[in-house]
Parts: sequence; C-alpha cells; structure tokens
Amino acid sequence: MLAGWANTFLRNTFLGLSAACYLGVAFASHATAEPVPFLVPTRTVYPGQDVSKGRLEIRHFRASYGANLRAVKHHQQVLGKVAAKTLIPMRPILLKNLREPHLVRAGSRSKLIFSKGALTITAVVTAQEPGSAGDLIRVRNVDSGKYLMARVRPDGELELERP
Repeated sequence: MLAGWANTFLRNTFLGLSAACYLGVAFASHATAEPVPFLVPTRTVYPGQDVSKGRLEIRHFRASYGANLRAVKHHQQVLGKVAAKTLIPMRPILLKNLREPHLVRAGSRSKLIFSKGALTITAVVTAQEPGSAGDLIRVRNVDSGKYLMARVRPDGELELERP
C-alpha cells in the first residue's frame, strides 16, 4: 500500500497530465479552425447614421473570437438599418447595435388616429420621443395639452394606444 503522500503525488500528477492533454487538444482545435467572416465598418458610424454597403467590408476573425458573437455576417442583415450605438472601424457589428430608422422624431408634429368601428377621430400631436414602426411612444395633444401613448404605424402616422 502506498503512503498518503505518494498517493496524493500520483493522483495530482495524473490530473495534471489529463488537464494538459485536454488543453492541448482544445488549443490545437482552435488553431486549425477556419476563420469566421464578419462585416465591419471601414470608418466610424455614429448613432442614427445609415449603415450602408459603401462603408462595410468583410474581415475574417479567429473562430474562438466569433464563436459566441451575435454579429453581422451578411449585407442583407444591415439593409435599411441605422446604428443604435457608435460602430468602431474594423470591429464586428453586433446585431444589438442596429435598429430600424425612426419614422417619428421627437418634437415633430404627427397625426394621431383613433378608430373604433365606423368612428374615426384624428388629432394633431407632438411626439415627445422618437419611434420606429411598432414602437409605443409618448405624445402630447396640441389642443388639450394632455399626454397620451401612441403606437407608430408603418406609414409614420400614430395610432392611439387603448389602456
């Protein structure tokens, strides 16, 4: 029977060799993995600016870098989108940093529509915040001064949100 210190020595040596073999395989697999292509901006794109094809190029990154990255890989993913945050040159564009362009700007006057059955009421409102199609935004009725919540329609008009 082995002494306690010898048993511990052998167990630690075995665990160390096992870990080294595992890490060696892991590093070897990453070293031989194909690079992953991502779209990157060629110059700084500021929030609200259009992310157009003219400002983008494909750049390849290590597979380990892009494994868990939810980034843009195709031009179709940026068509009609604008930057939600500043996009840094030569860095992958994360999907969460893109958004649809605003149809309604803060401070702009818009037409608010309320419809129920055959009844349709329209009013002029001032948007208190910007919004894209489908967004719920706060607006102020020009005539009464009351604040309401309205949903932005795809045509840029607003629809009263019922409580």
